Parts: sequence; C-alpha cells; structure tokens
Amino acid sequence: MAGKPKPTHLKAIEGNPGKRPLPKDEFKPEPGCKPPRGMSSAEKSIWKYYAKQLDVAGLLAGMDRDNLANICRAIARVNEISKILNHPDTQLMISYTEMAPNGTEKPVVKLNPLLPEQRQLMAQIRQMAPEFGMTPRGRVGLSVGGTSKEKPKLEGMID
Repeated sequence: MAGKPKPTHLKAIEGNPGKRPLPKDEFKPEPGCKPPRGMSSAEKSIWKYYAKQLDVAGLLAGMDRDNLANICRAIARVNEISKILNHPDTQLMISYTEMAPNGTEKPVVKLNPLLPEQRQLMAQIRQMAPEFGMTPRGRVGLSVGGTSKEKPKLEGMID
C-alpha cells in the first residue's frame, strides 16, 4: 500500500525519485506568512525559530500559518509544563483522602494533571511536525535547492 501523496514541490526537492512527469498546473500557495495575532511571547519566539528555517527551505506557505501556530502553541505549553514539573516543590503524584459512601476515609493517589496534558501535547507535536519536515523522518529525502545564506521571504514579516 502506498504512503500519503507528496506535494509536487517536495518531489522536485527530492529529485523526482519516481521519475514520473510532475504536474505543471498544481496549486501553489503564497509563500511565507506572518504569525497570527494573540500569540504569547514564548509562542512567537518558537514561531520565529521555525518559520525562518521553513521559509529558507521553501516549506512555509501562508496557508500553513494556523498549523504552524498550533505546533508553536503546543511546544510553548510543553515547555511551560516542563518548567513547572521540574520545580522541586512540584509533586508528580498527588495524594489525598476522600470520604467513602460508608463514611470511612479512603486514601487516593493520582497523577499530577499536568502529566497527561504534557503527554497529549507531545503526541500532537509528533503528529504535526513531520508535515513541516521538523523531524528527522520528515526530512528524509529532502534536499533544499537554496542555501542558508539566502534572504528569507519572511524578512520584515516577523517582529
């Protein structure tokens, strides 16, 4: 069974390994984009880091803005949660007592609610990041035609 279809520009970057004719009339979205309003400073710094690299590689289009913003938000939240969980006063297991229906006290031990949230965000990042070539597996076969010395299209778009 074949994998997901690849966009033409990615096939071209890879050197057209299938050697089939590439479509000439494929939709080409507007390159580069500004971060959406309402992002925190942590999210914007993550945006700047990834957007610059993706733009130079020709992998960022205006239509990708919200997906990249979601990745940046998730990364920022994981970093925030990690900071909290790594604090010496943070408990990973929370224990307390509850009253059972029969009137006796019953001890309860639960995971810190930040742990499942962190795990879920990390799973979302792992799922979305390869779409932008942001993982080693997502970059397999990509060879960028430009050089890192090229001026990014985002120049002036990022605060």
